[in-house]
Amino acid sequence: MNKIDAHQHFWDLQQFNYPWLTPTAQVLYRNFEPAALEPVLVDNGVQGTILVQATHSQAETEWLLSLAQIAPFIKGVVGWLDFTAPDVEEKLEALLAKGPLCGLRHQVHDESDRAWLLQNQVVAALNIVSSKSLTYDLLIRPVHLQYLPALFRAVPNGRWVIDHLAKPEIKDRKLEPWLAGMQRAAQYPNVYCKLSGMITEANHCNWSIENVRVYFEQVLELFGPARLLFGSDWPVCLLAGSYAQVNDLVMQLVSSLTESEQVAIWSGTACEVYQIEL
Repeated sequence: MNKIDAHQHFWDLQQFNYPWLTPTAQVLYRNFEPAALEPVLVDNGVQGTILVQATHSQAETEWLLSLAQIAPFIKGVVGWLDFTAPDVEEKLEALLAKGPLCGLRHQVHDESDRAWLLQNQVVAALNIVSSKSLTYDLLIRPVHLQYLPALFRAVPNGRWVIDHLAKPEIKDRKLEPWLAGMQRAAQYPNVYCKLSGMITEANHCNWSIENVRVYFEQVLELFGPARLLFGSDWPVCLLAGSYAQVNDLVMQLVSSLTESEQVAIWSGTACEVYQIEL
């Protein structure tokens, strides 16, 4: 069965500033580039990846796009640009000319304004993004879910992917207000959800499949397999487990599904959402 990892990162601490990435991150506080991931993908039967931005920098996005030129397993890049800039469309066209840009993302969960996505300039920029048939990845927490219906109405042609299940509080075994927010978001057929980042929201030292299963079962019921997609969140996942552990976790979670449903989660949905080919 073909696999696409729809969520992985690279970073270079010498070239770019990552405000969230400090020495306290320990295992993460070093450079991560394609040569480190390629053998891991082979070991886990993954044929391609979606490379996702890790800082608010157009230069970093350009670097990620350049990596896609030398690492064939990178099938697409979810980059960043300044959504409040007056020349968003020009900047976007420039990025599209540099490589396989398939989507954009802003680290909304780090913004002090919970309704950041609903700013007039941002909404206008997201309508431009949707007009280019690009996906927008939602990096949010449960507190942000309440704003999504208004966003989806304001950008009716958008194609949305909720990263990391919107980071439910798995460690504390809390379902609300996350579940109510996800129920509202799932009512929109152009909204998808990544099975990623789950173990890092659980207890890093003592997580189990049972800690995660209840959250997986909820999004499976809400979105269905055709709107779910696998993502490792490597190397961030290393805070709580190896790539192989993440891969094995998802394999166990989806094992009771039909073959066609598993194909959707492992690769089909990612190809559809990000408009890529293996």
